[in-house]
Amino acid sequence: MLAHEEQFDNSGYPRGLVSELRSLFWKLAMSQALLVLFVLAAGMATRLAAARPHRAARGKRGGRVRDRRTGRAAARPGEGRSVMSVLWTGQVSCHNAAGRAIPCAGIGQNAEFRRGRACGRYRVSRRAARTVLDRLTGLLWRRKADLAGPLLWEEALASVAELNRRANPGRWRLPNLNELESLVDAKAARPALTAGHPFGNVRDVLLYWSSTASLYQPDWAWALYLDKGAAGVGHKTDARFHAWAVADMA
Repeated sequence: MLAHEEQFDNSGYPRGLVSELRSLFWKLAMSQALLVLFVLAAGMATRLAAARPHRAARGKRGGRVRDRRTGRAAARPGEGRSVMSVLWTGQVSCHNAAGRAIPCAGIGQNAEFRRGRACGRYRVSRRAARTVLDRLTGLLWRRKADLAGPLLWEEALASVAELNRRANPGRWRLPNLNELESLVDAKAARPALTAGHPFGNVRDVLLYWSSTASLYQPDWAWALYLDKGAAGVGHKTDARFHAWAVADMA
């Protein structure tokens, strides 16, 4: 009888060799997993460092933090520089479910806080006075708030295309629903625009088409009731609403 007898498993290989191979396999797998985690952590740290504002210590004048890249004073909390940061809703009174005026303290309605940029907002263009800049959103609107009377949705798109053919090709478009609703002043009605607005041909009873189609019914599109500032929908090939052109500032 041999002094040492090797034991074999069902695969025909020595059990000691199989055990060593398994141990080596798991060590390699664990080392690769740790390497992947290290790479992911390093990438995350790089992104966070890049996104962190480059600001120096507070200045001696007024204690404002200054941006290292521009040298300008950084905005305090709530003072975002973007014109789209916070828009004032225009609400100055609070109401219950029955529509009766109630005190605003502690109920959380917009009129309680009155936060956002105030509505001294429009600037008429100097050249031909055909456009109006909305300082709150940075959007440029046609001063004439009706391109061609009541139109089907496709006709509204065509009227904007015709406007682009006649002047500033590619600049004007039919606004999306968010852009239309940005015009609304919640305390105003018929039309729901800021008092003293400079627009002409405003149709305060009928609806204005948006370029936003319904998600669930693509043959319907969203529109704005400018008399009360509410959104609704209309069938693209049946409803006739008005068109108002908008553009981004160049």
